[in-house]
Parts: sequence; structure tokens; C-alpha cells
Amino acid sequence: MGLLFFLFLTITSPHRIQKRFNGFFDGVFDDCSAAGLVEEINGGLDCRECLKGYYANKTAQRCEECPYDTYSLGPVDSCTPCESGKGTLYTGTAVPFDCVEICIVPDVKFATYVGNIRTVKGSPVDIVCDWGFIYGQTVVKSYVCDPAIANFPISCRNVTVSTTNTDVQSGDNAVLTCTVRAGDAGIGIDWYSGESADTKIIDDGGASYTISTLMATGADEGSITWTSTSTLTVVDFDAADATNYKCTVDYEGPIWDDSSSILSLTLSTLGINLV
Repeated sequence: MGLLFFLFLTITSPHRIQKRFNGFFDGVFDDCSAAGLVEEINGGLDCRECLKGYYANKTAQRCEECPYDTYSLGPVDSCTPCESGKGTLYTGTAVPFDCVEICIVPDVKFATYVGNIRTVKGSPVDIVCDWGFIYGQTVVKSYVCDPAIANFPISCRNVTVSTTNTDVQSGDNAVLTCTVRAGDAGIGIDWYSGESADTKIIDDGGASYTISTLMATGADEGSITWTSTSTLTVVDFDAADATNYKCTVDYEGPIWDDSSSILSLTLSTLGINLV
């Protein structure tokens, strides 16, 4: 009688098949639709429960780790986001206590380790700046990971820009210097200005600009102290020159190209101020 009743239910319910829950028959007809359940890849005989730190992907019928900044106490079909301002250091987080204030160090050009680094906000981070493709040396830069402090985001730039004119009156000349470490004779140094610092500056013989570049040569070649410099002189500085500036370097191949950070100059009654 029991066998006939089983066959009757199976025939009259073609879209619901009897499952074994975690390997055991429970006597209930189930299609694994409950939260946190997926079908095992064994001909559809079993339902499997997704554990803590996982969620049930109903489309793919598999348990998947909770992504960053979420957690699950299981079994669930979706993970719970961390509260605002917090995230997780890893995927597959199982408890809300693992949601912390995090800091993400972005990809850093010329760093040995490529990819984002996730750490607890305020933690020290060591980034290995690797310029071995030029002169075979590395430099370790240590930072406290916190977007609110001055040394973040970190940089492994080979290129810096500075100005010797911090108090230039209207009509005087503003002088900016671009310094390039490992700047051999094969590089090209260019200057740009404008709101996005994307308008190339051309040496016009002193009408508006002059550019003087000194390439590194001699015994220092290949050392960390080997530098090239380019000096930009903004002639007769006025309000139109109060904008953003940067220099860029072409290492004879786009993969190694680099640029300085942007330097903003403003004109005031006291002269040029850095902002």
C-alpha cells in the first residue's frame, strides 16, 4: 500500500520529486526551493544546505561564498551587507563581527604586488616599489592605510613636480621643476596644464613658456640616484596661468609611462600659492 501511494504521488506530481535532505530521506516531497538549499549534482536526488559564509545560487544550483562586505549566518539565498562604513577583509564571511572599518589600497603603478590590498583602517602597510626594469632596485614605502591622512593614496611614482616660486607676484615668472628618477637618455619629458592638466605645453621661445630639460648621463647610470630634470618657466604669470600642471615621462613604451601628481597654482595678491 505504501509503495502504491508513493507511485501515485510521483505520477500526479511530475514537477516535485522526492529529495534526500543532506543524504537522508525525510519522507517529504521537496524541490529544494527553501532558502539556502541547492540540488546536488547527483541526478537530482539530494538537497544540500549552504553553510555559514555561503549563499544558495538558485540559478547555478550551487553554494557560493559571500562576496566582500557581506556575511551570512546560513542557510540563505543572499548574503547580508555590512552596516554602512564597514566591510570585510575576506570573502565567505560568516558573522557580522567580521564587518570592520576597512581601508583599500588601490593598484599602485610600479609596485611589486599588483591588486587591491584590503586591511583594517589605520593599519600599517608596506608597499614594495619595484623599478627593477630600469635599475634593478626596490624601495619599501610604509604607510598608514587611511584615506583621510595626507600620505594616502600611496604612490610609487618615479616622477615628481615642484615649484621654486611660492610667492610670485603678477608679472613675475613661475618656475616648475620635474624630477625623474632613472631618467636615461631614452625618455621623453612633457608638460601639461589646464583644469585636467591635459593640454600639452609647447616651448614658444619665451613668449609664454620656456622648457629646459637635462638628461642624466655619466657614472650614475643605473643607480637609484640617477635623475633627469625638466624645468618649465611660465613667463609673465597672470590669472590665465592660474591652473593645474603636471609632467609626464615616456619610457619608450606605454607600459612604463608615468606622470607626476598635479600641482595647482593660484594667483593672489601675495603671489602664487600651492593648493
